Amino acid sequence: MPTYQENHRTAADLTAQARAAADLAALGYRLGRFLPSRDNFSLTYDFNVNDIGLTDLAEYRAFDTEANYGQGAASGGARSGALPPVSRKYRVKEQEQLQLFIGGTSLIGDKQDEYARKGGTAIAARVALAQAQAIEFAKVTLKENKLDVTIDYGRNAAHNVIAAQQFTDPDADLIDELESYAATYRAANGTNPGTTLVSQRIITALSKNKSVIGYAVGRSDNLPSRVAYPDVISFLAAYGFLGVEVFDAVLDKTRLLSDNKMFLLPSDETATLDGGPLGTTEWGITAESIQPVYKIADAERPGIFSAAFDDNDPQGTDVLSTAVVIPALTNADATFVVQVIPAA
Repeated sequence: MPTYQENHRTAADLTAQARAAADLAALGYRLGRFLPSRDNFSLTYDFNVNDIGLTDLAEYRAFDTEANYGQGAASGGARSGALPPVSRKYRVKEQEQLQLFIGGTSLIGDKQDEYARKGGTAIAARVALAQAQAIEFAKVTLKENKLDVTIDYGRNAAHNVIAAQQFTDPDADLIDELESYAATYRAANGTNPGTTLVSQRIITALSKNKSVIGYAVGRSDNLPSRVAYPDVISFLAAYGFLGVEVFDAVLDKTRLLSDNKMFLLPSDETATLDGGPLGTTEWGITAESIQPVYKIADAERPGIFSAAFDDNDPQGTDVLSTAVVIPALTNADATFVVQVIPAA
């Protein structure tokens, strides 16, 4: 049976390495800003979907007059369940240990640090895929390693549409189309989208559309074949699509978000008392972090845990990184997803 060892690096050392690497990796995926991390000192999630709605207004009253009850935000129902574990381990093999030892015992500790960072990065990548899935589909489906779980965050079906006029048609009049998206978003959220994520593929298609070209050059005849990308962004902003970003993040050759869809989201600068503009990413405590032998401080127990474990038949060391974590998309109706280019 593998046994915990701290001859070279303690669990606290490797946990710190794994978490630092995960935080750095998450910055590159750029979705955590909408679903920021929150420590969860339990193994469960429990929230109401779409519980962040339009602001309820208090009412003035005369002195000695009873206060009226406010209306809670409309809820799409409760979601609760167990936070699922996500893990990765890497092995320092028998021969590799010998080679490292010959080079100096410090090299074994360095290798454990490397594998802890690698494990933290792997967990961050898997969490980013779950965050992307939540934003694009308002669902997270986990079917791997004997796990079969789907969390439906309850997005209004009207917030997931296929464009009547696809953006690849240069003759499509897109203005009415775009205005209808913005109107639906405003009706649900009281404001235009603060962030508009599009792929380079979509920007390129729009740059060749006559509606966009006409807006950019200020006329309807003798149009050029295309306009510059800043003109496309200006066009979108004029019709209520703010914070336009080209989002083409790829993870191991897999796109985080589909490149044939527009994603209308809140500004990443808006937040609530409970988390980010769309919700949170819940990091629970791991079974390992509560074991006294690993000496993880109480306040540090939520999040990634990492430690090294020895085997002796054959001799080797596993560096395990593990976490229990899930995105909690509590404000699914603040997302609007529209397919604007035909699926490949």
